[in-house]
Amino acid sequence: MKRVVLSCLMLLLTAAAAHAQEQAEAGAGGAQRPKAVLEKMEGSKKEAAANATKRTTGDASDKVHKLSVVEVEDARNESGASSIGGQTLRTLPSYSGSITEALKGMSNVQFSNDMLSSHTGGEIKPPRISIAGADPWENSYMIDGMSITNRLNPNGMQDDSAHTSTMLSGADQTIFYDVRLLENINVYTNNIPAKYSGFTGGVVDSRLRDPKMDEWHFEVEGRHTRSKWFSLRGVDENSDSAESQPRFNVNTLSTIAEGLVNDNVGVLLGASRKYSTIPLKRKDNDGNVTDDDQHRISDNFFAKLLLRPNDDMTLLEMALCGLSRVITVTTPVTCGPLYLIDTAGLFSISREI
Repeated sequence: MKRVVLSCLMLLLTAAAAHAQEQAEAGAGGAQRPKAVLEKMEGSKKEAAANATKRTTGDASDKVHKLSVVEVEDARNESGASSIGGQTLRTLPSYSGSITEALKGMSNVQFSNDMLSSHTGGEIKPPRISIAGADPWENSYMIDGMSITNRLNPNGMQDDSAHTSTMLSGADQTIFYDVRLLENINVYTNNIPAKYSGFTGGVVDSRLRDPKMDEWHFEVEGRHTRSKWFSLRGVDENSDSAESQPRFNVNTLSTIAEGLVNDNVGVLLGASRKYSTIPLKRKDNDGNVTDDDQHRISDNFFAKLLLRPNDDMTLLEMALCGLSRVITVTTPVTCGPLYLIDTAGLFSISREI
């Protein structure tokens, strides 16, 4: 009996030892397998990274394309400042081609009712504007930093005020520029920079454009309009006052030439004439009523010289501007002779940079 019991114990001990040995071998194999898997995964990552690098850079013989740096600039929009320029300025529909007429799309600029009147179709003067409720002559007009504001009786622009020798006709500006000669127009209605002065209303600051430096360019423009092409209402056919113009003929001729004098010098030349004939009635001293013509003539010429050694340097800008305005006025039937008003001016702008 004792032998049987001892034999059973020996079998149990032998089985337990074998089981313990199997677990130990299994633990050792499990520790080795994760290490092999990690090594394999690490090799796969390195191979994938090498392939990605090869796809990105290519072979040594492939070209590498680099994009140029793009700079984006934007101007801060300031309250009370408006600007118009470039091709938009030069293609605006306009009957006078003046600076003030180019501002008719700005909400802060108010125009005189004379611009919309059918009674004064023969007038060639630029429309008058009001900024911030001020009178037209209380604005400041600038060209390249030089004032062209008229200080000599600017309120005498109405024809009625020119019926006496002591009330000569004036204008808000001393010279009427063609917008085709301008680069841009800046208008300030409020928050006006401190560099401007001499105004109560607003500031109209224009910049002359540079001549084209690639080749010679020529431009000729002509316009004509007459009262026969319109159906005018409320106009007195026997009018003796320029406030009611039943008949008129208006002609405009202008030309621009610009180009290179040599590789570093460019010139811009411009000239224009506006001529208007306004037939009215006139009573002579002997009581006879005759037909008499009033005339409006405006001549302007412009020249600009530009010295530019290279694209990044401008040494000299010089502009010469001139004007001549002739207005013949027939007095009312109750007054006396005819008046001739002739004004002329010459302006020079030079800037060294």
